[in-house]
Parts: sequence; structure tokens; C-alpha cells
Amino acid sequence: MSLSEHDKILAFDTLFTTNHIQMLKIIMPLFDVPAQRHMAVYIKYMELQYTISYLKKYSFPVFPKSTDPHCVCKEILPYCSCEEKKKVEQMEQLFSSMENYREMMEMFNMMKEMFPEGEGGGINPDMLSGLFGGDSAQMFEMFQNIK
Repeated sequence: MSLSEHDKILAFDTLFTTNHIQMLKIIMPLFDVPAQRHMAVYIKYMELQYTISYLKKYSFPVFPKSTDPHCVCKEILPYCSCEEKKKVEQMEQLFSSMENYREMMEMFNMMKEMFPEGEGGGINPDMLSGLFGGDSAQMFEMFQNIK
């Protein structure tokens, strides 16, 4: 677990607890096993109560919204089972594909502005072929259909 992942978890846990709850966690090892089990449940119950009252009291967001799904995917991977990891990795690939598509569309829009149709220049199909590989006529048709 990286430091930032640990910091996020620690920040969340710290936000939804009190000093008294933390003290109970510290003294819990002094008790016998049956008492520790009861204390563990009691501590979680107190944290739940505190969390509910905290969220009723404050309406602002608990943490800033993340805008990078790649980071979120990477941060949750250590907590996933093998099957879940595959799904998260597929989601990350989907996010990457969407980002690549967005960047490609921005590039095509820039190219349209640089080489507007009907002003004598136009786009040379061989240029698209050189950039992306493949059949230049097919790439040129694809670009024309995007307009």
C-alpha cells in the first residue's frame, strides 16, 4: 500500500472517530478475549453513531471528488480479489480507451481548423496513413465522416 493510499484510509478513519473511541481501541488488548470481542462491536457501533451525527451536522463533501479514474483503479487494486482485479483492470482499460478517443477527437478538430475544407488545402489522405497506419483512403473517409 502506497503512502497516499494509506493517508486516504487514515484520513477517512480519523474523520469519523473521536478521541474517546481511539482510547477504547488502545486499551482493548488489556481485556480478555470475550471482552475484546464485545468492545470491538461496541467501538464499531460508536463509530457508526458518530459518523451519522457528523454527516447530519455538516453538509459539505467529506473528501474532494477525484477526477482521475486511473488513480482510483490503481489505488483499489491491492484490496481486490483476483476476479475483482481483472474487472478493475478492464475498467481501467476502458477509461484509457475513452481518454485516447477524446484526445484523438481533439486532434481531428484541430486538424479541421488547420485545414478547412474548400480552401484549397484539405487533408492529404497519405498524411493520415502515415500518422495512424493502414489504408489511407479508408482513414480519409473516416475523417470526412467525423465532420
